[in-house]
Amino acid sequence: MPEFPIRKVAVLTEEIFHEGGPIAEVPRRRAAAMALVKNPFAGRYVEDLQSAMDDLK
Repeated sequence: MPEFPIRKVAVLTEEIFHEGGPIAEVPRRRAAAMALVKNPFAGRYVEDLQSAMDDLK
């Protein structure tokens, strides 16, 4: 199994006060988390990546 070390993590949050329709009394909040990992296959050809992708699940 190849290693996928995390290189960067980003978290995004937003408060939505008005986005069409009536103005909400309490703003809606949304968030997303993202991770950037090192590509262990960079710089070479690998025919079958499926097993590595299954390991990430």
